[in-house]
Amino acid sequence: MIWSWNYFFFGVYPFIAGTTFLVGSAIRYEREQYGWSSFSSQILASKRYMMWASNLWHVGILTLFLGHFTGFLTNILEWLGADPVEHQWIAASAGITAGVLAMIGGLMLLLRRLLDPKVRYASRFMDIFILVWLLITLSFGLGTQFISVPDAVSGHV
Repeated sequence: MIWSWNYFFFGVYPFIAGTTFLVGSAIRYEREQYGWSSFSSQILASKRYMMWASNLWHVGILTLFLGHFTGFLTNILEWLGADPVEHQWIAASAGITAGVLAMIGGLMLLLRRLLDPKVRYASRFMDIFILVWLLITLSFGLGTQFISVPDAVSGHV
């Protein structure tokens, strides 16, 4: 029974989630194309600060997304001769780096939303809620590295 749950959560569910994300986004874009808006507050902040915060956040998040996507290729990498321990080390070091970049950028964006009066006035509750939610999710992901990296050191994958 444990194997079947393991297979479902790590072998089937990621494909269900990815398909739901892609198909749902395409349907949403097709049906309500002009309903997507960001209520951008970029014009309300200093360009230099916003450049750093936005770039750190987006580079970190996109790198994490691509890194998780390459997790689907684990079996292919093993077939090509990559050692699973090496794969885990590369994934962990790249993930920690990207996660820290995203965390710094996200915290900068959150502080800007909370402390800049103009940006605070232009922000809605959901803007702040979603950013906090993403930062909490990111902190859980970074927190798992304290468990997985020592396992990689001891040779457990």
